[in-house]
Amino acid sequence: MQRSICFVTLALGALALLTGQDSRSGRGIALEESYLQESMDSMLIREQSRSESREVKESALATIEAALQRGTRNEEIRSALETLGLEGTVNKTIKNGAIVNSFPDIRRKTAHCLGIMGGTQAYTILIRMLGAETQAFVLAEVVKALMTVGLNPNNETVKLITKRVRHFDVTLPDDLLAFAALSAYERFASENGWRLDTDTEALLVSISDGRYHTTARAYAKDLLVKLRRYHG
Repeated sequence: MQRSICFVTLALGALALLTGQDSRSGRGIALEESYLQESMDSMLIREQSRSESREVKESALATIEAALQRGTRNEEIRSALETLGLEGTVNKTIKNGAIVNSFPDIRRKTAHCLGIMGGTQAYTILIRMLGAETQAFVLAEVVKALMTVGLNPNNETVKLITKRVRHFDVTLPDDLLAFAALSAYERFASENGWRLDTDTEALLVSISDGRYHTTARAYAKDLLVKLRRYHG
């Protein structure tokens, strides 16, 4: 971590020198400031995402989200999000028989950042998270992020969402996860001529009559009505 602090100190010094050089064009200074900022962010993201501390990982995600909002997309961000999104589920650190690197709230925030990132790389990580995640509230954020990314090749995204939600529908119905799935189904169905596969339609029926909040059951029923209106 001392190496990280030294890097930041040097970068800040360079940034101060740049802003003090009046003879240089404003555009040139702005470009170099932007480069230094991205370099500093990449270093912080790399170091903080690998920390054992949940609080430090939160700082990494805050840096990542700020960078994504500025339009930065690079390998350091992708790699950090993959690490944080699968930590405790795919990649486990076990001490004295217990998993010590499982932070569901970090994985939830990671899914949110992947939704902002978008693109096929984010999609690939989200699909891995969808298959590995065990916490319903994290899965709900993963599903929302997949809807935001908007990729559904050969209806594969919908089918994988249904497979995971079906597991909870049978064992422990979760309103937050169900509502996220219903929103995704509506989005993807509207882009596919209001068609969903038979397994997903069966899940809609189960949600509409299942142990869910009235709002979720009503949403499922309305979506079924839309599907049948278009296809009888």
